[in-house]
Amino acid sequence: MLEQIQTLTPRVTGMRDRFPELESYIQNKEWVNIRSFIHGPMGELRLRLGRVANQLLPNDASQAKALIDDLAVHLERLDAAAADYNQVESGKQYRLALDDFDAFFELVPSLPAE
Repeated sequence: MLEQIQTLTPRVTGMRDRFPELESYIQNKEWVNIRSFIHGPMGELRLRLGRVANQLLPNDASQAKALIDDLAVHLERLDAAAADYNQVESGKQYRLALDDFDAFFELVPSLPAE
């Protein structure tokens, strides 16, 4: 289990480093870039998170899967807000998506240092 998590997690945590890029697009009202980012780099996020969640203990896995669903909803709402040129709603949904992402990784066991 830990070996699988160790293999899968870096691919997903790298996406966390890209969230500020999305935030910048929102602040600058770059609507096309927001939508492209959600459908491009963030497009595989749900699938990758699901692979990590499947390696967690059953209780943590069910919580993780709920967070993945919540994250997807917030990204969909962010996409819709960007389509409507709504910066306030875009910012709100961004923050909620980021909170879900961070909460997901609180469920992932820390890997031992090598």
